[in-house]
Amino acid sequence: MDMIGRRHFLTSVAAFSLSACVGPAESSGAAQSIDITTAPLGQGEAVATGWLVSRRIKGGQSFGRYRIYETPVFERVFDRQRLVLNSPDGALESVFVIISPGFADEAEKTFTDVFRQLLAAYGRPAHSRERGRFTRNVATDLRTGAFRREHEWRVPGGDLRLGIPKRIDRQVRVEVHFARRLALTTQSDWSVEVIR
Repeated sequence: MDMIGRRHFLTSVAAFSLSACVGPAESSGAAQSIDITTAPLGQGEAVATGWLVSRRIKGGQSFGRYRIYETPVFERVFDRQRLVLNSPDGALESVFVIISPGFADEAEKTFTDVFRQLLAAYGRPAHSRERGRFTRNVATDLRTGAFRREHEWRVPGGDLRLGIPKRIDRQVRVEVHFARRLALTTQSDWSVEVIR
């Protein structure tokens, strides 16, 4: 098996074993991009669920305050994508997209592909924080602060952030967060840690 075939096989196995814990979202029809900035923040579960159903997404799995859907959000991104609704008090507070590249050294392509889509949709970010380069040691560089990638937009309805946050488990993954107001960060420690 060549390197490309091996990577595809390992990524497929990983996605299958992990998604078995969450369960895939049910989708009728072709995959489509989802604009998370249209999410009904502040509304209850029924409205939030209706927002997804109108985009042909249903199912998902509850995990405490979160409801997790295994579904494509960004087009032409073939890594595992999870859409997460965060409703701590029964009202939708924020929406996350978690994208998990099969290998850490594929994070640059994934990050760039998502950034280009957000750039086309929302223009130049209001804030950007970049430090270091993408290397095979990006997980270590994240932990030490030698690497940082974050872009933020002010959009109608709230704040949108794209980045590669630092995680305790040292996973390298791309996350997109949308909320009415995102907390300021001086470190890259804004990942949704409890969702592995």
